[in-house]
Formats: sequence, C-alpha cells, structure tokens
Amino acid sequence: MTDGNWIKEKDLKIKEYERRILEEGLCSKFLPMSSIEKNGEGWICFDEGNAVPFTNYGENKGKLMNASSGLAFLRSVVEGLRDGENHLLSLSQVPLTAEKIYISPISGEAKLVYNIWGEEAENSNGGEKSEEKQTLNSRLRSFITEMEDLLRDPEWQSYGERLKKDIEETNPDLRELVRRLGEMEREAERLRWPLPSVPREGFWEEEETEAEEKGIDFMKRVFQSITDFFK
Repeated sequence: MTDGNWIKEKDLKIKEYERRILEEGLCSKFLPMSSIEKNGEGWICFDEGNAVPFTNYGENKGKLMNASSGLAFLRSVVEGLRDGENHLLSLSQVPLTAEKIYISPISGEAKLVYNIWGEEAENSNGGEKSEEKQTLNSRLRSFITEMEDLLRDPEWQSYGERLKKDIEETNPDLRELVRRLGEMEREAERLRWPLPSVPREGFWEEEETEAEEKGIDFMKRVFQSITDFFK
C-alpha cells in the first residue's frame, strides 16, 4: 500500500455502495481498498499487491511487450471499465493515465484505481483538468498514445494509431471495443511478431558475440577431430 494514497475515513468522497464494491473486491480489475485504525481514526488506502503503475512497468519492461501483449493489456483495461460500469461505478472517476493504471507483472492484467479523494479524475495531459469534461473514449485514446510513447514498439504503434482512428470515427461502446481488441490481438498473434519486436540495447552485440564464440568452439572441435583421425 502506498503511503501517499492514505485518506482519513471521514474524508472519503464516495458513496456507500461504491465503498462496499471496492472493499469486497467485487470488481476484480480494480485495486481493492483496505482500512486500518490508527490513533482512534479510520484510514483507507488501496492495496496494490504486486501490481505496479504502468508508467514504471513501461519504462523498465516495456520492451517485453509486443503488439499482441499490448493489445491484451489494453483489452484488460477496457474489460475493467465495463465491469465497473456494470457495478454502477462512475467511469468519470476512473483515471486513465499510465501513472494511475496498474499492471500485474505476473499476469499482465490491468488494475484500475477508483477516485476516492473527491477530485476530478485526471486526463492524460500531465494531470491537467480540461475545461470541458473529456469523454471516456477520448481518454482511452490519450492512454493509447501514452502506451505508444512508453513501449516505443513499431508494431504496437501501428495498432495504436489504427485503434485511435477507429475509436474516434465509430465511438464504440465498451462491449464492442472489447470485441475489436480481441480480434486485433488474435490477428497480431497470427502474424507471429517476435517478442520483443524492438531488441533491448546491446541485444544484437550480445548475439553476435555468442555466435562468434560458438563458431570458434566449433572450428576447434573440427580441427581436433581431423588431428585425431590422422594420428
């Protein structure tokens, strides 16, 4: 649990049914809330478990994501939004930024955060508030751009641009968007793009060194075989 996210129970800015959903983990793709009592006061915080902000993951392990796994993660985000919608959570209170969307390093699934602080959920422009409230789909497009910037993968970028255009032109609901993401994910898997599609720094140099070492070892063994044959 993150110390900076603690909030006094009396300052909680959500409805009682929203609190129950989050505390009981009824929406599996949202970070659950935990509560403790300290100095006679109740305190609330999100339990992150092993999940980390996507910003951290993208900067450190982003190159382990190719187009297929990137699409799977985004589909997990949209599935979480749909789950929240089905539980009557206000999606305007779900920040869609790389800092506020978490990822499980083990499963690769998304974990969303619900705004319990009573502030308007940030958009993706450095946390600035828009003069006009952004639509859910426009916030999703902004998050896709963040993913492109973090992953720096050409195949994922091609899908990201295609997705943003599709969302802008057709304005799909969450159910339809999940379906389209699933189709794109299967398409990317069929294309069998390598993982990672953008080699990490030093990758090719290491591969070349290993190949040279193997080649030298092979020639040594050939020479030794010829020498033994003529003994």
